[in-house]
Amino acid sequence: MRGNITRRGRASWRLKFDTGRDAVTGKRQTRFVTVRGKRRDAERELARLLNDAHNGTLIDPSKVTVAECIWTWLDGVHGLSPKTAERYRQLAEQQILPHLDAIALQKLKPAHIQHWHATIARSGGKDGRPLSARTVGHAHRVLHRALQRSVANEMLPRNVASVIRDSDFRAPQRGAWRPW
Repeated sequence: MRGNITRRGRASWRLKFDTGRDAVTGKRQTRFVTVRGKRRDAERELARLLNDAHNGTLIDPSKVTVAECIWTWLDGVHGLSPKTAERYRQLAEQQILPHLDAIALQKLKPAHIQHWHATIARSGGKDGRPLSARTVGHAHRVLHRALQRSVANEMLPRNVASVIRDSDFRAPQRGAWRPW
């Protein structure tokens, strides 16, 4: 696989690279990506993209939002008790979607999730009341499972919710040792 770099502006570069051939038509598939920064940044990004394409881990760009991801996952979840499925939907509607719904799935970052945790812990309950750490944890696990399904379906390269540890939003246990 090959690619090239073309300067588009003072600090903008266009990457053009092959991703292989279409299995049905046999036509060459080419992708274009714009990189802002120095030429060295563009070279690194091109090398990463070519490596991903060679390994088969290159993810096609998509405009699917977090809301679409969650609803698709909830509609496809089977083997749950009706009460569990109802609770998952409730967590999605009340805690996740009001804050993360419009973000493009591929643009979701751990910083978004940390900000979301802080927001719902502070004022995510009824009438703007704080949520317990346990409820924040439940909502996090629902989001994590939906994102994990997107990773399995090759819509995401990694699950960004996995970066956040449970201890980041759990309150200390009563009687637990604390270092302070």
